Amino acid sequence: MNNQLIYTVTQLNNQSSTYLRNKFNNIWVRGEISSFKTYPSGYTYFTLKDNKSQVSCVSFNILNDIQDGLEVTINGDVDLYVAKGNYQIKVNSIFETGKGKLWLNYIKLKNKLEQEGLFSTQVKKDLPKFPKKIGIITSLNGSVIKDLVNIIKRRASYIKIIVRDTKVNGLQSSNDLLSGLNEFIEYKDVDVIIIARGGGSFEDLMGFNSENLTRRIYECTIPIISAVGHETDFTLCDFVSDFRASTPSEAAEIVCIDKVDINFQIDAIYNSLFKLIQNKVDKNKIIFEKFLNSLTRKNNYSIFTTKQNKVKYCYQSLNNSTIHKLNKSKIKLNLYKKIFSSISIDKIKKMGFALVKKNEVVIKNINDISVNEEICIELNNGYIKSVIKDIYEKK
Repeated sequence: MNNQLIYTVTQLNNQSSTYLRNKFNNIWVRGEISSFKTYPSGYTYFTLKDNKSQVSCVSFNILNDIQDGLEVTINGDVDLYVAKGNYQIKVNSIFETGKGKLWLNYIKLKNKLEQEGLFSTQVKKDLPKFPKKIGIITSLNGSVIKDLVNIIKRRASYIKIIVRDTKVNGLQSSNDLLSGLNEFIEYKDVDVIIIARGGGSFEDLMGFNSENLTRRIYECTIPIISAVGHETDFTLCDFVSDFRASTPSEAAEIVCIDKVDINFQIDAIYNSLFKLIQNKVDKNKIIFEKFLNSLTRKNNYSIFTTKQNKVKYCYQSLNNSTIHKLNKSKIKLNLYKKIFSSISIDKIKKMGFALVKKNEVVIKNINDISVNEEICIELNNGYIKSVIKDIYEKK
């Protein structure tokens, strides 16, 4: 080693960078774009790949109408990023040559399944409001499972979590994902299933675009939540599942209601029911009081009418009776009038009767005279004067 040239890491990277720039200068490369992203600085980073390899690319110009899945031809210079030892292509220009095969196959399969009705909202199942057991299909490595478990346990500690550890990266993960789903379907021991993984490139998520997995999710009778990638990532698993969460964390929040929220909802429901019942009672009370008042008025009116009719009847009867008696008395009086008018004092005297007078006043009672008083007795053809000798009272 005494005469052996020894490079530092920096020296190696610098010389490699120089070699690559000189050897692969102004080259043309064709491939499919993935992991395309533009930063606020204006720099654009993406991966160019074929079915066996991939290379990182960077453009210092804004690239319009470029997206994952495009098959492009780029012109640029190969360079090495000295700080990390990664080589990349610095893109000078880029030309679209058509959609990549992976993307085109994805779109073709998506359209086919959509026409068959696998993505229809009419076949979506409702999520259980209070699940007791939740099945999770994801990798045990990484932050996704930790976030899911922590959030679920914090919000609803009573829920039992069953995890099926699977591969989640690339097309080769589809069989493992399907196997995990079949286990939950076979045992039927969970109320809802979450299929989850973090964000990634289109190629990383290809396992969730498997036709077999998509059809099995459609056939599953257990509600399924898809939480694959970030908010901008969409897979066939997202379209066919009963609910799509933009992130795994959102799936955990959706699948279980927070204990605080439950108490709040219970209080809200109680208050709402109490007000509803109170309003109902108050309305019925008003209706009852109106009915009672109406009934009382009707009864009073009925009683008043009855008594009034009785008074009218009594008055009419009394009136009729009085009139009848008056008429009878009038008839008798007229009869007596005729009788008395037909009999004179002279006729009475001729019948043998006499009038006894004292001082020209007819004596009707023995109390009107005294012994030794002089009286005059008028007869039919004259009168007799006499003195009272004795008075005898009738017994």
